[in-house]
Amino acid sequence: MTELSPNQLDLSRKIERLILHALAEHGQSAIAAAIGTSESTISRLKDGNLETFSKVLAALDLKVVPTTSRSIDPDRMRAFCTLFEAAMTRPDSLEHLLLEGEE
Repeated sequence: MTELSPNQLDLSRKIERLILHALAEHGQSAIAAAIGTSESTISRLKDGNLETFSKVLAALDLKVVPTTSRSIDPDRMRAFCTLFEAAMTRPDSLEHLLLEGEE
């Protein structure tokens, strides 16, 4: 059986930390009530199976992020950064772009 790569192991630890942080933030009893189970079930999940579940997600190349997170394509982000850096090298670049051809 192939084991998780170092990157996947790192990802699984991050996933586990995120889930534990969210559980602490929201409270086990509130989460248990929200999903219709007991707080002890959440506690057992946290103490017994969370590490394994986090490894499953990492092995599937999935990650856990807050619902408020947004994603941007890396190529698009590099393009934005390139354009921004180019614009910042000329303090008058905005005026230059707006006024060019209007003379």
